[in-house]
Amino acid sequence: MSAWEGGCDDDFISGDACDASYASDALLDVYIENRSYVDAKRLKDCPQFLPTWKKAQNSMDEGSFEVGTEVKPGTYETTAHLTDGKVTDCYWERAGSNGRIVANNFVTAAKKVRVTIKSSDEMFTSRGCGNWVRS
Repeated sequence: MSAWEGGCDDDFISGDACDASYASDALLDVYIENRSYVDAKRLKDCPQFLPTWKKAQNSMDEGSFEVGTEVKPGTYETTAHLTDGKVTDCYWERAGSNGRIVANNFVTAAKKVRVTIKSSDEMFTSRGCGNWVRS
């Protein structure tokens, strides 16, 4: 069976989407970071992973994102707390027109970080925060 023909096993040999799911305790982060490689069709034989995959579709990793185009407005939180991790040295900012900072924060240590991106924001940027998922 090739990696794309389906099958839901934990042999870690074929490299299919299900194998990646079995291999990680941080499943949501795996799906966020591999959005372009994992899709619902590839997970059809592993329906137990679909809810987590669907949640990852409303997520982002680090970087700068245009609000409304690359990221939807809404409340997001970091994913580190889902794997008993901590967020350290995290910087985020929301920017409005002309790149003016509307709100920002530097978090030195926290279990999780939450931010609400508004439709009036033009950009959202984060560094050192890890992955974000819409709550």
